Amino acid sequence: MIKFFLYFLIFLFFLFFIFTLNKKSSLKLKLIYLFFFIFLIVFAVWFEHKNLKQDSKVVFLIEKFNHGENIVCKEGNVSNKFFNYESGTQSFVSKKDNLIIDIRKCEL
Repeated sequence: MIKFFLYFLIFLFFLFFIFTLNKKSSLKLKLIYLFFFIFLIVFAVWFEHKNLKQDSKVVFLIEKFNHGENIVCKEGNVSNKFFNYESGTQSFVSKKDNLIIDIRKCEL
């Protein structure tokens, strides 16, 4: 929610810049700036939403892993009996082999 207000404040600053500081520019140029900035804001909100969705998936998978449940990944099933979770790389590392499975390749 704080990010939304930050984006909104940046948007207001941009409007202030366009319509107050840049009085010599034509209306067409101001509209181009405005549409470009709106596009940037929409892209930033979409990107944040995508990252929050991915982060919630990762947190849920880690909780399942810590409770001893099996997690289905592309390379096979992962459980805390045979794998350790490495938070730095967000991956599961096999206790016996040198197998490393990225958590993003796992499904809920």
